[in-house]
Amino acid sequence: MKLYSTNISPTKANLWLFLTTAIWGLTFPVIKSSLALVPAGLFLGLRMSFTALILWVVLKLLKIPIYYPFHKHGIGLILSFSAGFLLQTFGLEYTTASKSGFLTSLYVIFVPFLSERIAREKPKLISLLAIPLAVLGTGFMMSPKLGGDWNIGDFLTIGCAVAFAFQIVWTSRIGKEVHPLVMLLVPAFFTGLFAFLLLPIQLSHVEKIQMGQELFWGLGYTVFFGSIVALYVMNRFQPYTDAVTASLIYTLEPVYAAFFAVLFFNEMISMSVFIGGLLVLAANVIIQFPFQKWFRNPM
Repeated sequence: MKLYSTNISPTKANLWLFLTTAIWGLTFPVIKSSLALVPAGLFLGLRMSFTALILWVVLKLLKIPIYYPFHKHGIGLILSFSAGFLLQTFGLEYTTASKSGFLTSLYVIFVPFLSERIAREKPKLISLLAIPLAVLGTGFMMSPKLGGDWNIGDFLTIGCAVAFAFQIVWTSRIGKEVHPLVMLLVPAFFTGLFAFLLLPIQLSHVEKIQMGQELFWGLGYTVFFGSIVALYVMNRFQPYTDAVTASLIYTLEPVYAAFFAVLFFNEMISMSVFIGGLLVLAANVIIQFPFQKWFRNPM
């Protein structure tokens, strides 16, 4: 029995993936705006706790068993997922939404080399060629001559890119063992727990917490759209397009982050972030594009 239509064209699937990438891009300025109201630990703790709770209810209603393997790969996924979101959210307290988007996208560069160590997949030669572009792009974003600068948020965000690269590799190792919703539920639960454990350290430096309508809108967007809806759309439509097209669409996430930061939150994009972002984006495209296959079969 089919629960939904499988008659989906690649064009329709790609349009939905563009929407998913836009949803993820908007989370950067939304989180940045929310962190002006509450500490990162409180925001992330609430976001992940609500996400886990909603997923638990959905799984119970659908009568899907909540099974999660707490072996090396499963624990690795939890730790990398948690570290990624913690470092990214805490980093956004100090860096801009647009820079955070481009620096987070560096995970694309790290994945091939982590895959060699964890999943025993050898990186392609093109991966080595993309590294200088990514390094150069990161350097431009931090260049004082072009209006850039280094701060603790940038270091935390680069750390989050490494953590998300680990997450992708660990996900590929246990993806066939765990239901996709459970694979989000369990790491989200632990991420919320870790965020709340770090909250007392932040509260000692916070003068005021503003629990208002703007904060609830930010939480609502990141929980419902940024986590649950985006994950569902990705899992629902990605199988109907090829992996290369999907990965190239996902590289647009930092572009959407910068666009929405300027459009809705009046963020100023410095020349350093503009040039550096383009170089990082180019590195992401190079590492994803199947040049060898394309040159063999150009037509």
